[in-house]
Amino acid sequence: MSTELPVPASITPHRQPLLHGLLATVAERRKERIRGDLSETHFDGFEELFRFLDAASQRFAQHPLLNKVAALVQRLRADFETGLCAFLSGLDQATFDSMRDVMEIEYLLREFLHEPASVDPWLDATDEDRWRKFGPGQLRRRHAARLGISTDELLDTYEYRAHSATLHVSPHGMFPVERGVSKSPYPQLGAAFALADILHHARDIVFLIYKLAEGSSPSLKLDHDPATMPKLQSAFELSMRRYHNAWMLVDIAGAVAEHRRASSPIGADEMPPRESAPESTATSAPGTEPKEGAS
Repeated sequence: MSTELPVPASITPHRQPLLHGLLATVAERRKERIRGDLSETHFDGFEELFRFLDAASQRFAQHPLLNKVAALVQRLRADFETGLCAFLSGLDQATFDSMRDVMEIEYLLREFLHEPASVDPWLDATDEDRWRKFGPGQLRRRHAARLGISTDELLDTYEYRAHSATLHVSPHGMFPVERGVSKSPYPQLGAAFALADILHHARDIVFLIYKLAEGSSPSLKLDHDPATMPKLQSAFELSMRRYHNAWMLVDIAGAVAEHRRASSPIGADEMPPRESAPESTATSAPGTEPKEGAS
């Protein structure tokens, strides 16, 4: 199978130089990421994920209670499709935005796991009431109260803030995530973070869907137990190793730049300080700990 995505012949660098350059960059990112960032381990992991979500969607649709939330599983499938295809095109911001949607669906499913009676009020509410009662902020506060902790102590707090910070308009960039097609001279940094983000959310949501099915009906068996999905787990572990290696390279490069700045003959005070990654991004390695409410 060819990994090339050629620019259409009708688009020429002479007549449409900007459009041609954009599509050429997309083609280059796709080639890089299929050949350099994805492996057979990843391909097998995604195949296992999509099969699980398809099977869960079908089983939920046939269940008298879970059929009411089957559309959420279908939306998850679409989010992971979006995340993967955006990743392949170098649209790392779009990948992170789709995973933010996954997080908010996860909050809803977690709420339904602990409070099954809340499914009908969620379905029947007006849009305004649904947001007021079942928005991500309310769901996170209720879950924190359930655990007897503050929302700041929830394990996913920094990550959700990071996803929100990259989504909402700000005068600041969010290193290493670029808006638009990645044009970084080191695109593998954004790639490592985006791929790790997809796969750690995939692992978490599979486990939650399984627990929701099990809690709703012990006789309802999904095709795969999360414990018997080794391909998805292997893809997750490989991506996390690359994620941590990428951050190590960032830290080394930053330390070298800091050393050069401090030892420069023009004086440290006259050189610009090192830019560091936002705390919410740098301190929250995705998938390093299980989510609350998973059990």
